[in-house]
Amino acid sequence: MTLPGAGQSVSTLSWSQITALVRRCLARGSHSRFSFGLGNGNLADLRSHSPGVHHDLSLGRKEQKTAKEFKPRNRQYSLPFSWSYSVTPPGAGNLLPLFLSIVISSLENSNARADELIQTFTIEERFGVSHPDQIIDFDFSGQADWANSYMIGPAGNEVTYQVLQGGKIVVRTDLAGNASKSWKLMSGRPPGVIGEGVQIVESEGYFEITNDRTGVRVTKVSADLRFPPAPVQGIRYRDGTWTPTGPNYLSFPGPNLCYGEKPTTAKSMAVRFLERGPLKTVVEVSYQTDRAKACYESISPRGDGYYKCVIEMQAGQPSILFEEDTDTDVKWSLDVFRGLAPTHGRYRGHHSTAKEYGYEPDGRQYRAGHERAGMDATVDLQFDKPTRFSWGERWMMSVWDPWAFNTGWYWQIFDTNAAVNGNLFGIFAGKPSRALGASASGVGIANGPLGVTDLVTQTDATGNLHAVWQSASDLWYLKFDSTLAPGTPDKVASGLQNPDLLVSEDGRVSIMAYDSVRSQFCKIEKSKDGPFTTAQLMVDQPDKLRVLDSFLYQASSGTNHFLFCLGEFNGKKGGLLFSRTFDQPQFASRDQGGSGLTCK
Repeated sequence: MTLPGAGQSVSTLSWSQITALVRRCLARGSHSRFSFGLGNGNLADLRSHSPGVHHDLSLGRKEQKTAKEFKPRNRQYSLPFSWSYSVTPPGAGNLLPLFLSIVISSLENSNARADELIQTFTIEERFGVSHPDQIIDFDFSGQADWANSYMIGPAGNEVTYQVLQGGKIVVRTDLAGNASKSWKLMSGRPPGVIGEGVQIVESEGYFEITNDRTGVRVTKVSADLRFPPAPVQGIRYRDGTWTPTGPNYLSFPGPNLCYGEKPTTAKSMAVRFLERGPLKTVVEVSYQTDRAKACYESISPRGDGYYKCVIEMQAGQPSILFEEDTDTDVKWSLDVFRGLAPTHGRYRGHHSTAKEYGYEPDGRQYRAGHERAGMDATVDLQFDKPTRFSWGERWMMSVWDPWAFNTGWYWQIFDTNAAVNGNLFGIFAGKPSRALGASASGVGIANGPLGVTDLVTQTDATGNLHAVWQSASDLWYLKFDSTLAPGTPDKVASGLQNPDLLVSEDGRVSIMAYDSVRSQFCKIEKSKDGPFTTAQLMVDQPDKLRVLDSFLYQASSGTNHFLFCLGEFNGKKGGLLFSRTFDQPQFASRDQGGSGLTCK
């Protein structure tokens, strides 16, 4: 059959002639483009006839398609010539004029450029080890127009790829043992949208970054750095549950601070995306601090400090990767109870010092690594008292230490009564080569009461009972009358801990508590019938005082108000006593004949 000239019209063509025409067009070049458009006629009649030929533009190969799969293409191409035919499909009963437009563009008749191979990337496994689905990267030093380049995967179909800031190219794949795979970077058209990958949704206070397995809410910059937000404001479990649901704060605990020293504060913060793509998203949350001087200045002098947290989410992975860097004493925590309600934990370490800190499947204490086969230690998570991180009890997850005891190189916590597809939370150590000066730093699993903790009570002169307690991060106060009938609970503060309660002879209520965010003590006071007010605890001569823990103890006699703590003042070590009258704003040292100190 001879192809007509441009614009030539023929009265009728059989369906076999149309098919032959299309095949002839395709034979002009492997990159021919064409489309079908229907004019007047019955589409159902066209569907009832023989299969035609469809040219897959993405892959450059021919595939058999049924006639109903022929659809107009919305792409724009160079169109040097075209033909119009009036078609009568066979077997239609009577002749139904059907107008079929075939638009053809071939390489030999246009200026359209063929798709070209830019580079082939290959990986090969030679040790017989299978590798699971993951993100891998290739070095690329060539040149490419990324807006008009796409990637063909090992199976011959287009796959998602991403170009990183440093020029590397990442793809997602698995690899069987002794196998190899190759990818072809092609030019000639924009990349397609294939799958969802990593998604980023911007909310009022955070960026919600998710994949099909998990998610993380990364804070935005806060204008109020008196309470700096922690880098992470929530995580998403496999079933879609987010935890926690409230704000989460960064704190500067500042152990062994000289009490006259101003505590560490955040001066500024920034959030920036280092990578932002469908396969890998990396965001950095950074803080500039005014770092407090420790009492041993050689350890931590006063000056400008910093803290950085880099968070990485990859497509298809159930893990969120973190890397932290700081020269400032800093901490933050994340409540993972909601959606999990864990009953047990497991870790892999060297040994435990007692059964309560780790036991084997048969119930015996977790033995040293050379005395047993490789196995995890199990820990019963108790919520009747808070966990303490100390060398004698539970310690933070080990960064590299092969002799780690009462902890390990990974942790996982779970509810033993949950279904087999129930939620699980775990942490694991990163590359030891990336750890620098991290022997006393890191992350750990802490558990404790969710309800009432640190309950302190005292009766007044008329027989009323006063109580103050901590619940989660809040401090509550409640007054019972002499018959123990309760009043209305009053939330007096948030973010404070270790409360101590005093009720004076005239009914004045005084609560002392520790603010770990600012590394200072606060006093919360009310008269017999007035409201509570909160202020920073003040004493004189702060440069003379070093408090060794975060607890204060109160007593009173008449109008005198006493404070006791453990620390060092003006060369004296041990128990320290301060006093004031209730109408005075500051406390003075009893050991210095009334000279004062200021606690900041």
